[in-house]
Amino acid sequence: MVNKKEFIRFMVESGVLSFGEFKTKSGRLSPYFINTGNYRTGRQAAKLSDFYADCIHEGIEKGIIMGRPDSDEVWARIDDLIDHVYRFKNGVGLKISTTFVDEGGHFTQEVRRRCRDRFG
Repeated sequence: MVNKKEFIRFMVESGVLSFGEFKTKSGRLSPYFINTGNYRTGRQAAKLSDFYADCIHEGIEKGIIMGRPDSDEVWARIDDLIDHVYRFKNGVGLKISTTFVDEGGHFTQEVRRRCRDRFG
């Protein structure tokens, strides 16, 4: 079972979760800010993966898009997932902010170019 308090403590200690007053892109005020770019060490990545594994075990679905990483069809499916707003029961929307793409070993430059095209 995922220990939410332990996960929040880990995020704060890693400098990922900050509390205060932050303005979102939509103009709303938020009492917290999450910057996953502050996960910087192998130890942090390992601990984060343990939390994710616990969540997946409890029912959060992960998605795998099969196909060649140089295929326009694969990237269209990725775009559909990334652009979708996932809504909680209370109506609050959440968009994907982090994704991972397996370069397949032979498509490194193609994958990186397509990622740059999307996320600058």
